[in-house]
Amino acid sequence: MESSVKVINMECRIWKRIVEFNFFTVLLLFASFNSGLGFDSTINDFNSTTNFNRTIEFDTSNIDQFIVGGDKASPGEFPSQAALCMVKESHIELRCASSIISRSHCLTAGHCVHGLDHTPEIFKMIVGITSVKHYDPEKDVYPVIEIFLHPEYENKLPPFCDVAVIKVKGDFASHGSLAPAPLPRGPPETGQMCTATGWGLVNHEKKVISPDLMKVDLAIRDPYECARIYHPQVEVDTVGCVCAGYERKKSICNGDSGGPLICRRGEVHGIASWGHAKCGEGAYPSVFTKVYEHLDFIKACMKQ
Repeated sequence: MESSVKVINMECRIWKRIVEFNFFTVLLLFASFNSGLGFDSTINDFNSTTNFNRTIEFDTSNIDQFIVGGDKASPGEFPSQAALCMVKESHIELRCASSIISRSHCLTAGHCVHGLDHTPEIFKMIVGITSVKHYDPEKDVYPVIEIFLHPEYENKLPPFCDVAVIKVKGDFASHGSLAPAPLPRGPPETGQMCTATGWGLVNHEKKVISPDLMKVDLAIRDPYECARIYHPQVEVDTVGCVCAGYERKKSICNGDSGGPLICRRGEVHGIASWGHAKCGEGAYPSVFTKVYEHLDFIKACMKQ
């Protein structure tokens, strides 16, 4: 047992570079989501966190992200919501969504962090917000100190083992308005209703951006049915992925990467990974990394 744990811990290594993807019929995403259990594993009620000491605007000019067919989330509704951001000279740029899973760790997509030629210190995790335009820099911002990319991650289309764990400096419990999303006890069931969240475009054709956190309910689809739908354009990993979404005009899209798919008991079952280029059109489901298949890696990284 000890030797296997050591191997897993060795797999929690830090990323280094990023590679651009060539988008054809599918697009990688960028965004976020969350749950409801407190840090002490008890159910908590959360107050609105919209009153900040001061506000700073995000640079959203380079972001192409959206929840299609969703509704606006209420303040405090998703207390494990987090935004992975890059610090620029004059602004902070929203990079991806993320989910809080412990007092100092977040879960996101591997393609969000793969290949960057910088240290983790250029990243910040911003929490406790529903609008990407307003946050408290003294309370809501946590420096990133380590990023662990899955050792079997493959930089291809679609990506393989698309998962990363991020460690921040500080304790999320001190914030007062947050709660970690519990990890799944088992795989999601076909037909089960879950929820995805994200910031960004709410209209694919008109490119209308919403600064507010959006949510959308999606049903889990049979993985083999999902594979048939995407065949032959792209191969779906039926073991390591979760497909969700039946209805037209309801989906996640590029911009929602890294955000979770939350199911019953508030468990985070998926990490937004990829989907069809025309989000919400036809019968193409959204595709998430299956968290349950990567629990050994995630739990090992949470010990770091």
